[in-house]
Amino acid sequence: MIEAKDAENAVVRAGLDAALERYRRLELRVGELERRLGQDSTDSGTPSSKESIAARERRKAGHRQQESERERRGDRKRGGQPGHQGTGPGPGAGSW
Repeated sequence: MIEAKDAENAVVRAGLDAALERYRRLELRVGELERRLGQDSTDSGTPSSKESIAARERRKAGHRQQESERERRGDRKRGGQPGHQGTGPGPGAGSW
């Protein structure tokens, strides 16, 4: 009777060990897939034309958070250099 229980325990332990190993491998695979899902064309070898729409939107959202170099500073005026005669209509040039 004791030998039968020992044999049953051995079978159960072997099954548990196999299940734990399978679980460990699945955790590693999920981690790798999550890492790859978080990539976009800036940190992978994929060209931007081949990336998914969601990855493209995430990348663009990150760019929107950074201040653009081309944005006009608040202390700058619009228009050309002082003294340069423009080519647009002058004051009173048209009767709208």
